Amino acid sequence: METKKIAASELKGWLDAKKDFLLVDVMNPEYFAEKHIAGSVNAPVYEVAFLTYLEKLDVPKDKTIVVYNEKESSLAVADAGNKLVRAGFADVYEFPGGLEKWEQAGFPLENGESVAALAVVDGEYILDKENSIVGWSGRNAKYAHKGKIAVKSGNVVVKNAKVVSGKIVLDMTTIKDEDLTDDMWRGVLESHLKSSDFFDVEQYPEAFFEFDQADLIKDALGGVPNYKLNGKLTIKDVTKPFGISAMIVPMGDGVLNGQTHFDFDRTLWNVRYGSEKFFEKLGMHLVNDIVSLEIFLVAKK
Repeated sequence: METKKIAASELKGWLDAKKDFLLVDVMNPEYFAEKHIAGSVNAPVYEVAFLTYLEKLDVPKDKTIVVYNEKESSLAVADAGNKLVRAGFADVYEFPGGLEKWEQAGFPLENGESVAALAVVDGEYILDKENSIVGWSGRNAKYAHKGKIAVKSGNVVVKNAKVVSGKIVLDMTTIKDEDLTDDMWRGVLESHLKSSDFFDVEQYPEAFFEFDQADLIKDALGGVPNYKLNGKLTIKDVTKPFGISAMIVPMGDGVLNGQTHFDFDRTLWNVRYGSEKFFEKLGMHLVNDIVSLEIFLVAKK
């Protein structure tokens, strides 16, 4: 079975004639509440429970169903139609033009409260140490290890609704491993990482990245980095220019969320243990030069 397509004029005719069918808006509830085609029900296709919405309505499998979303460029309608067909619904129509085509045709909508776009409010946002997460991973030819490092402090500065600068300070004394289940071996690895072989945390208890240039990435969509941040990365006694791509988004109520992941060559910051750039015949002690970080930040005004 395959879905069929329906145009705005035909759908309007069905509604005017009170044809027996179910019209389903597959957008999220807040957008359905803002505006929708009169007579439609809401079943958000992005939710795992999409089909459950229809089960609650006790929709028979032979019922004619029309699904729509906001615009033709979205895959939401095709995704909803495919899910309905796979679930055994036999008469499924897609209205791919959605609300955009409906309004262009001059047909009315039911309107509710507008969904306000979240704005970035100017000012300084302080990093929430408890809810910010910094994950690390390192590897050799046989194993990969991963863990966490605590955020010690930091901030993000916004001017004219745009991020302009910021800083994150890591407490290197908190390096933890999360993949080893044996307490003894986990302790051995953590002690090794904290020693002078690696990050020498007794002498260098902090590492930090600070940036003073933040460029918006043109046409960045949601879910991908929207800023290019350029500044300096300091580890141990070495400070070098460093740039990362990051996603920074307002969450409302004076909160910014940030996410980034990147690799760096540890040997450029004098973390040289197990690197063939500096040692030979390492055997099982060979360690990759590249370390990966994944960072989730919460900052509050």
